[in-house]
Amino acid sequence: MRGCCSRFTFSLITGALLVGCAGLIPPPTDADALRASARWPGTTVGALTEARRLYIDHCSGCHNLYTPASHPADKWPKLVANMAVRAKVDNRQLDRIALYLTVMAETSPPP
Repeated sequence: MRGCCSRFTFSLITGALLVGCAGLIPPPTDADALRASARWPGTTVGALTEARRLYIDHCSGCHNLYTPASHPADKWPKLVANMAVRAKVDNRQLDRIALYLTVMAETSPPP
């Protein structure tokens, strides 16, 4: 019984921490999508929201999530590409995550 409770407690704490960290990662707005679509035509809030979810789901398993403003926008594509294999993301997901972080870094205040 003790092992079961310990695993449950660990899972509960881990889940709470991930939700807490995700709260620091800004959700995209209509203004973000509009700004992005000037450079990347067809970018929508839905696409950026999905990319945010991919970032949270794939990257938080190995390290604390970085806010988009923690790096200059032009650095994100290379940083994300360096993590792609470890994060187990395909090229499409990699591009979406990099787009989200790049777009959001352009509007987020530095930490």
